[in-house]
Amino acid sequence: MSLAETRLQLGLVTPLLSTGLHLPEAFAIALQHRCCMSDIPLVCTLLCSSKTLRTAVHTAMTGNLTVEFASEHTQAHSFVAWLRRNARLLKNLAIYFHPELESLVGTALMQAAKGREGLLLQSVTYSNGSAAASLVLQRLPPAHLTKLELRATLVPDNAGVRAMSEALSALTSLQSLTLLLKPTVPQHLLPTVAQLQNLTYLELGPHLRDISYLQHTP
Repeated sequence: MSLAETRLQLGLVTPLLSTGLHLPEAFAIALQHRCCMSDIPLVCTLLCSSKTLRTAVHTAMTGNLTVEFASEHTQAHSFVAWLRRNARLLKNLAIYFHPELESLVGTALMQAAKGREGLLLQSVTYSNGSAAASLVLQRLPPAHLTKLELRATLVPDNAGVRAMSEALSALTSLQSLTLLLKPTVPQHLLPTVAQLQNLTYLELGPHLRDISYLQHTP
């Protein structure tokens, strides 16, 4: 038995076993405790401990985890591999890393979305992105995502702006949108933003030359 499994069993599972529950059921209930939900190292350890625990984690925590990741390029590949297997666990995701990995993150989210539960992400913060951020935005779940914060540097490129516009237009459940793009938010994105009818919060970067497109924004 791993140290993480021992900690969990001694602290939360053992009392549940005294009620007559079997071990898998007790683990599934214990994992819903807020101390487990907020202990990401513990969750990661449990996912690697055994098939029984991995199943219990996925049963109890699907669509409930908040994960922040910021690291160097070498460690990011390990995170992408984790994301491919476990993205369905996430409720909130914040990513801060090298833009060269955007296509890998997009692929990982796409693969995770093919699972039975799909992606249940409600909030995404994406920093240090590029025009390729659209590869990630295209994989976010339109039915669930209500908050998006994107910080990226865009190269003046019509194809890149068009791809980002198409990706944003699909996120019709957004209630909060922050676009901090360098050197500025492209004018061609503004009509797309204006069509997001559920927005209650909107923050755009400085230096906008013409905001007339936003006059009908809710």
